[in-house]
Amino acid sequence: MGEGLPLQELIDNLQKGEAVHVDVGTDYALLTIDGADAVGFLQRRTSNDLHDLKNIGDTQVNSFLDKTANIRCLFQLWRTGKHQLTALVERCLLDVFIEEAARFRIMETFTVSVNDDAQLALFLSKEVETSPLVLTHDVMTFQNPVLVMGKSAAKGCIMTGGQSHRPRLREASLPLQLDQFRQLQTLFGVPRFGDDYSHETKLPETGWENDAVSYTKGCYLGQETVAKMKTYGGAKHTLMGLRLSAQTGGVPLPNPPPKGEGVRDENGKKIGLWGSSVVVGEETIAMAYLNRDHREPGKTIQLKLDDGLAQDPPLQMCNAKVELLPFLNLNEAEGDTAKRLYASAMSLFVSDQIEEATTLMTRVIQSYPKYWDAREGLAVLLGRQERYQEAVNVLLALIEDNPNHVMAYTNLSIYTLRLGDKDGAETWTAQGTRVAMRLAMEAAMAKKRETQSDEQIQKEANEANQKRRAMMTERVTLFDAALLHAPTDALALYGKATALQEIERFAEARGAFEATIEHNPKHSQAYVGLAQCLQALGDVDALKALLPKAIEMATHRGDMQPVTRLKDIQASLT
Repeated sequence: MGEGLPLQELIDNLQKGEAVHVDVGTDYALLTIDGADAVGFLQRRTSNDLHDLKNIGDTQVNSFLDKTANIRCLFQLWRTGKHQLTALVERCLLDVFIEEAARFRIMETFTVSVNDDAQLALFLSKEVETSPLVLTHDVMTFQNPVLVMGKSAAKGCIMTGGQSHRPRLREASLPLQLDQFRQLQTLFGVPRFGDDYSHETKLPETGWENDAVSYTKGCYLGQETVAKMKTYGGAKHTLMGLRLSAQTGGVPLPNPPPKGEGVRDENGKKIGLWGSSVVVGEETIAMAYLNRDHREPGKTIQLKLDDGLAQDPPLQMCNAKVELLPFLNLNEAEGDTAKRLYASAMSLFVSDQIEEATTLMTRVIQSYPKYWDAREGLAVLLGRQERYQEAVNVLLALIEDNPNHVMAYTNLSIYTLRLGDKDGAETWTAQGTRVAMRLAMEAAMAKKRETQSDEQIQKEANEANQKRRAMMTERVTLFDAALLHAPTDALALYGKATALQEIERFAEARGAFEATIEHNPKHSQAYVGLAQCLQALGDVDALKALLPKAIEMATHRGDMQPVTRLKDIQASLT
């Protein structure tokens, strides 16, 4: 795998575990922020929480924003000393970073300097383990340069040093051309300034607010807008992926879409903005900011493209499949590496090294987001540090992705109670109990099938079902009592609906779900429940009318787990 290798072959080799390196000093630079007030000042100026950088080598993505959450500068930050930080910044934003670091500065003591003699290289391999920051004379190896290659390829290290201290890259790795590196960035979903975002782009529109924003730290410029967009889903355009067909009706796809120009639907109406694009095989793959009506994952939309053959060129039609970023992910497998790192984190936990365990567990999740035990373990570690709201957020996301993870409900109940929400704690306990009972019943039934007759199994199943129906019927009664005092309470209506659905009283559950949606039109889970009831009742016409609206609403909200369930139901109708 060397210079000039076709992109598809390069991707194939990366997925097999081969290593590459590339000099990225043309695109990126390192700055040092040093002084007694460096951390405190940047804590007030930036969007992320610098208090998370507790140990030498800890890293985060961060940003400077303006008051309306437009991006001034997006960068990676490491702690490299007690009062020192190191930033990885796109070279075209160096002056912006220095300017923003000086804004609102009065008496604070720190300096900002550019490492002009630094040499920067990225080492990328599927097989490399995350290593801590290493300081050897003036050679430094930085962990996880996420901003350069994205979480899906965060197996690289940035290396810097003077001319006489060039670090040796792994002998097995081969050099990569800079243009190939930039193509890989697009495939890994990494936005570049000027190509994929500008000073008019709001941070939540890029999707990087999950990495660059803390919702629990103190105030910073742009915080109010970021918080509103998270709560109300206010991003008009979101950075998504598009797979464009290489041929449309026998006509080759035109030149790559011009970055920053409008994405246009089949009628020529502007529905977004083009970002970076690459050609892989017979496909053109592009990033683009799409509006709410056109960013549904898996949906194929018709676009018009400029074929560039004349001064006033005609437009050619093209199919474009919408995808979530990234296109390419080297960390899809949850194999032995994840298990070993998880075991190491738990060992640190047992040894009462809580902060170190938290750092390592976070790294496990970054590389293996579907390692459920690691996500639950991170919540426990956060709870141990009395970071209860962060623990709750982790567990809510876990349940969204894996509703059968019983311990997540148990811990949610504990940490919700610690936050003073007794009613919420009881609700999570009840939901966890219901999930645990169902799973235990399924396991018991599977075991009994091995030793008991079908008649015995059926008898016990009937008895268990009667008990469950009695319990759910009692729960319906309790919710009815609550609704007498608050008939428009969407939470009580939803609770009643789910209990009715559990005992297969689908017609009544349908009404309760519809009432929930009437009083809370953005309740994504209520749409899922209503769709399931309509499916059970065989009301195909109502189901077909509901699903597009439900999927559109959930997509706008960013509730992707309900979107997946609704699309599964939709697929079952074909």
